[in-house]
Amino acid sequence: MRVIACATRVMDKEIMPLDNVEREEVETDLDFLGFMIFENRLKPATNGIIQKLNEANIKTVMLTGILSG
Repeated sequence: MRVIACATRVMDKEIMPLDNVEREEVETDLDFLGFMIFENRLKPATNGIIQKLNEANIKTVMLTGILSG
């Protein structure tokens, strides 16, 4: 499982744009919105397919996303 905490904050115009702002300055005084929880299950055939790709010296990259509906 992956858990991501979500928060919000109205940014002051003085620190915009955020190109040269430290992360700590942006991540203070936030209002907590909630958590997003993700579960990443592999399909049963995935391990075997990845093993075959590795044996063929093919670099594997896994991309995941959220499907709605």
